[in-house]
Order: sequence, then C-alpha cells, then structure tokens
Amino acid sequence: MHKITTYTNLLIVILLIVIISWFYSCTKEPVDDAAMIAIRYLTTTDEKQLLTYLNNASQRKIENMKKTYGSVYPFIWVHHDTDATWEVVKVEKTDNYATVTLQCIKHKKQNAIGLEVVHTLVKEDGKWKIDISDELPSR
Repeated sequence: MHKITTYTNLLIVILLIVIISWFYSCTKEPVDDAAMIAIRYLTTTDEKQLLTYLNNASQRKIENMKKTYGSVYPFIWVHHDTDATWEVVKVEKTDNYATVTLQCIKHKKQNAIGLEVVHTLVKEDGKWKIDISDELPSR
C-alpha cells in the first residue's frame, strides 16, 4: 500500500511539472515578426536563402562585392550557424523601419555566445528585410 501511495504522489508531481511547463510555454510572448527575420537570417547558411532576408540595396552590394572580392564570406557569414540560438533583447519599430538587438545563447563557436548583434530592417513590398548595405565595404 505504501508503494502505491508513493507512486501516486510521484505521478502527481510529474503531472504538475508538465502542466506548469505547458502553461509557461503558452503564455510566453510571441517573437516579433521583424525579430524573427533577423533570427532566421542568423541561422541561415545557404547563400540563396540568406539573400531572401536582405533588402534590394544589400543584395546589389553583395553582388558587386562578389565581383571585386570573389567571396562575401568574411563580411556576412561570421555569426551564421543553423544550430545557433538567438534571444531577442530589444525591438524598436516604426512603420517601415526596425532595429532588432539579439544575443547569442548557443553557437558552435564558443566566442559567439553572449555576443549581441544589432540589425536594421526596412519594409520592402510589405515585408521586413535586413539592411546591411552600410556595413559592407564599398569597394
């Protein structure tokens, strides 16, 4: 009889943990749409997919850089990792402009953990796009 009571109590504790975890995950605030674009950008390692997150000015500048440098890797792939985890620190938005600050929580490169990255986003055709054109070398 004592074992049944112990197992029943253990089951109740496990159920409470599951219910509390579920409640917490349901009440967590959703990630802002501009912030989600920035997170997807930083967790993309496919160049074609990466370009879909960038605005037209950034895409043009990257194409010019490829002609000049042959590769854009040193300029835009520094923090990209498909298995990385980024946490939203701050989002500031107006109608067509956003600044998103993210902090790296998990990354394959240990020196990236704790790093804060700030991305500027603009709306193009009603969608948020990252603008890195000012961050890239002009020649």
